[in-house]
Amino acid sequence: MKKIGIAILSLALAIPVAARLLSIFAIAQEDGRFTTLVAALKIAGLDSNLNCSINCRSFTAVAPTDNAFALLDKALVTKLTTNKEYLEHLKQLLLYHVIPGRILSGAINNGASIHTLQGEAIKATKVNGKITLNGSANVVVANIVATNGVVHAIDKVLIPSFLKKDLVAVAASTTNFKTLVAAVSAVPGLVNVLKTGPFTIFAPSDAAFAKLGTATINSLLADPSGRLAEILKYHVVPGIVTKQELKGGYIPTVFGPSIKVDISSSGSFLNGVSKIGAANILASNGVIHVIDTVLIPPPKNLANTLIDKGFSSLVAAAKKAGLVSTLSTGGPFTIFAPTNAAFAKLGDISSLSPAALKNILLYHVIPGRVLAKDLKVGAVKTVQGTTIHVNIAVSTVNGTRVTTVTLDGGSKVINTDTIAMNGVIHAINKVLMP
Repeated sequence: MKKIGIAILSLALAIPVAARLLSIFAIAQEDGRFTTLVAALKIAGLDSNLNCSINCRSFTAVAPTDNAFALLDKALVTKLTTNKEYLEHLKQLLLYHVIPGRILSGAINNGASIHTLQGEAIKATKVNGKITLNGSANVVVANIVATNGVVHAIDKVLIPSFLKKDLVAVAASTTNFKTLVAAVSAVPGLVNVLKTGPFTIFAPSDAAFAKLGTATINSLLADPSGRLAEILKYHVVPGIVTKQELKGGYIPTVFGPSIKVDISSSGSFLNGVSKIGAANILASNGVIHVIDTVLIPPPKNLANTLIDKGFSSLVAAAKKAGLVSTLSTGGPFTIFAPTNAAFAKLGDISSLSPAALKNILLYHVIPGRVLAKDLKVGAVKTVQGTTIHVNIAVSTVNGTRVTTVTLDGGSKVINTDTIAMNGVIHAINKVLMP
């Protein structure tokens, strides 16, 4: 009886993994030849999708072995598996290896085009029963049956087209970006910049550019290093931001000024005018979201924006202190700008020397572009050299959440986030004194 038990146990241990009908993920996990694939599936959050045992949706997984992953460029593997910005790229690469339904090797015909969960198709060739995918990846073990489908081991990782093309190439291969590609190509050096990254591009469609009118487009193309360059760079955000990661608020651009993002049941809008359509179009160095209206960056610097917004007393003081040039070309800066009424409360400042006035004004300026949402309680160093103290209080008025920001205990921020080309302005109701 003991011998029979040992024999049964030995037989059980000898049964192949697939014969015990594990899930696709469990097969990969237990097999020992798919450790890199298993780790990648976990990182991408796809392990649970392929780990069903009862009442499962069926899939066919063409699973690269560890040797297959070893053939990939090491820098690419490291980027996809360790850089969180490329998480969507990793996920889509893996989904390119997953096919809806259970397809055994006998059902794969020569010349078959097999659609994947990633969206692109895999091309299969079959000669004398040997199956090759995309012309180079051979099926080395076929028909490992799982509870939720079947696994075919392959000796090369399949590379979807988005990992072979940078942002410019992806845009050029898309039919509704002809004007955008022509505009980018016209700006000296911009193509090379967009080949680096990673970047997120809010890409106006041809229809979006058509709204500008032919005369405006021709005018912009006639000045490629000027306003055209500013407009195009205003559509480029550093890093990779998928549509799911977009949040309401402001997002900085390569050009400098931020884009305002609003998300509602009606969709995702930029600067209140441009709606995001098709999204998450991946490229090897970023992602593209299609928008229906060209975004126009703020055309004026801090000095001119202060003039336009009625800060005449502040501008007059800046002129006397010799700071207009700095506010025009320097930065980016964040200005806590006293209103004319705030200066009136201060009284006559005509007797102040330019140096004394400069000291006061620079106490209202902090380095960088700090939007209202990014203000934090505590001491903030100014361009003048000393610090101002920021306090933030939250209250509820008539059921509405109200945030009040005060500086140095007495000056209240009464208007926020006036965007200029080289910074941002927050209006305050009292002049700060260092």
